[in-house]
Amino acid sequence: MQNVLQFFNENKDVLLAIAVPLTFLASISSLYFSVRNNKAVHYVNSITKSRIDWIQKVRDTVSAFISKTNVYNNAYYSGDYDKSGEHLSECQKLCIEIKLLLNCCDKRDKEICKLVDDILENHRRYYDSVHNMEVDKKGYFIEGEEEEEIKKQIEKNIDELVKKLHIYLKAEWNRIKYESQGKKYEKETREFDIFELEQKYDNPDYVSDI
Repeated sequence: MQNVLQFFNENKDVLLAIAVPLTFLASISSLYFSVRNNKAVHYVNSITKSRIDWIQKVRDTVSAFISKTNVYNNAYYSGDYDKSGEHLSECQKLCIEIKLLLNCCDKRDKEICKLVDDILENHRRYYDSVHNMEVDKKGYFIEGEEEEEIKKQIEKNIDELVKKLHIYLKAEWNRIKYESQGKKYEKETREFDIFELEQKYDNPDYVSDI
């Protein structure tokens, strides 16, 4: 060891010739890993922002759809097929937007899409029946049993849609929190989250054993 030190002491040019390339390699390596880490952070931040924007878009679109298809919130135009057609077109547009925002291959997404389809179909049936309804002295439509059943089914489907969206979007929010910390949101984790959320939704006092 002493001989090595003595050699480098007597040959400082050799030491300099070795030190410069090593310093250069260390700098290049540091720059490479710094750029790679920055890209990874930028990618995660970009994905996180996109997911947050997507969640808000789903909320807004579903809210608009529910508002348009809720029988109690809307005016109905007996005999005015143009206004009826315009309203139903808006409902159908929102229905399509919701479907395009969701995953056509996921089981829970399909369940949400099915509910949206059912709500739209029943709303269309109710709208069509308005043209044949009589009006009482106060100007209210006189509904038959069929129309009452349609209204109940729409309400039931809307309640179910709201529940599923609450749970679905909360699980997606958990996914964002996981991935923003560099963790992978496994399928099993998502299923567990959804199960827990379903229990808490139906029973606020529910406490997990896990």
